[in-house]
Amino acid sequence: MSGATAESERGTLHRRDSLKALSSLRVHWPEYLMEAGELGLYMFFTCVFATLLRHPASPLRHFIVGDVSRRVLMGSAMGVTAIAIVMSPWGKQSGAHFNPGITVAFFWMGKVELWDAFWYATGQFLGGISGVAIATAVLRGAPGEGTVRYAVTVPGVYGDGAAFVAELIISFTLMVVLPDVKPVVKPHTRNSRTVKGNGLNQYRIFHRDNS
Repeated sequence: MSGATAESERGTLHRRDSLKALSSLRVHWPEYLMEAGELGLYMFFTCVFATLLRHPASPLRHFIVGDVSRRVLMGSAMGVTAIAIVMSPWGKQSGAHFNPGITVAFFWMGKVELWDAFWYATGQFLGGISGVAIATAVLRGAPGEGTVRYAVTVPGVYGDGAAFVAELIISFTLMVVLPDVKPVVKPHTRNSRTVKGNGLNQYRIFHRDNS
């Protein structure tokens, strides 16, 4: 009898979880799609800028010969892109997390409900993949060239340990300066939007290939 009761309770909990998932999707699906679109746009422009600055066939790469200069331009371009997306109507409504890691952190801090976090992360993965795929198609495979590598960030001359410490510092700083963000309910403040864009700018300039 107790076994049947336990099984019934598990079934009830499973149905409740399913209803919560569907309820979150029904109420907040615009924000989930916005999050996918935002990261898709960000990844699209990341691939475009990286291709322009690094691809051997790009005139811009030969015009700007200094590696530091190219990093400054890349960081500035992506910082401006991030600020523009975060301050857009979509970014203001969804919160513009851009990253499942940020969504998980907000869930852990109690700022995001479980199923909101799940659908946000799903949208982010789909948006990121779509952005890279579209950029690859538009640029005829150029982002996959060896000097571009889809703008992926890999450990540099100082190895994995330095890269881990740098990523830890960057992540900690972002989560310290963006404590007021709550998706769907509370958008970014103007200062936090600017800090987020500037943070991505500095990351692109100083962290890539130097960690």
